[in-house]
Amino acid sequence: MKKALVTGLSGFLGKAIIPYLAGHYKITMLSRSVLAKKSKVAADYIQVDLVKEGISESTSKEWDVVIHAAGKAHSLPQTDEERKAFFDVNLKGTRNLVESLENNLPRSFVFISTIAVYGLVNGEAITEDTPLKARDPYGLSKLKAERFLLDWADRKGVNLTILRLPLLAGPEAPGNLGVMIKGINLGRYVRIGQGQARKSVLWAEDIANIIPHLENISGTYNLTDGHNPTFKELEEAIAIRLGKKIKVIPKPVAKLIAYAGTVINTVLRKRVFSLDTKAYYKITSTLVMDDSKARKELGWKSRRVVDLI
Repeated sequence: MKKALVTGLSGFLGKAIIPYLAGHYKITMLSRSVLAKKSKVAADYIQVDLVKEGISESTSKEWDVVIHAAGKAHSLPQTDEERKAFFDVNLKGTRNLVESLENNLPRSFVFISTIAVYGLVNGEAITEDTPLKARDPYGLSKLKAERFLLDWADRKGVNLTILRLPLLAGPEAPGNLGVMIKGINLGRYVRIGQGQARKSVLWAEDIANIIPHLENISGTYNLTDGHNPTFKELEEAIAIRLGKKIKVIPKPVAKLIAYAGTVINTVLRKRVFSLDTKAYYKITSTLVMDDSKARKELGWKSRRVVDLI
């Protein structure tokens, strides 16, 4: 059986894909957390904080593929120190990882990236050739990591596959979807207008299906569920599962509330209100990726998130 190193075991995506990958590879899991060793998957473990160091020579092995899913996301930095943390984890951590692989280079390296590298709030049919204009710490740190890896892989002769992922869904989903689920469950969530803005989403477990087929593939690919549901579809799927109802407020009212939230957050110099102007435009704007390249070149297949929630 081929051998794989998987980082990010304690993260949402790592937990979702490792059980499937264990059926295809002899897994070595890398995590900075001792708690990660509680995984039920039979595997070797390496505990290391990639922000501080790479893998030591004593624990390094010859892996056929490295799947780098570790990263920092799902938070809005308010200080320079919090912004720096994104670059420490997503860029510096990536550098430390690959530099520690110098004596045992893998044949393939799969990097889990994000559609945030495009730096877009709205748009449709966004392809891998769309200009990369990331501005926020998350998107920019991932973009810099992509560029570093492209240069490294080219110099070292390693097959590099970059997977740009949208909003991830699944049990105990983090990020914006997790906030939506929690809000609906507590009765604190409201739909803005008709909820017709569409978003690219993806069921996390589906990503594992494509990884064993990437060993000899070099390239960058968007992945989505192929349906790109509206906010209303997502909200109703969640509400039905939880046995809840969705409240609705008109867009003009929501826009005024968002403006007030921005003013208050600015005065207090911290994000007290989650619905500010930036959040309003993000919620009411369509942002859809085109994943036809992955479907054509990789045979990418996915399930509709609204059917699985």
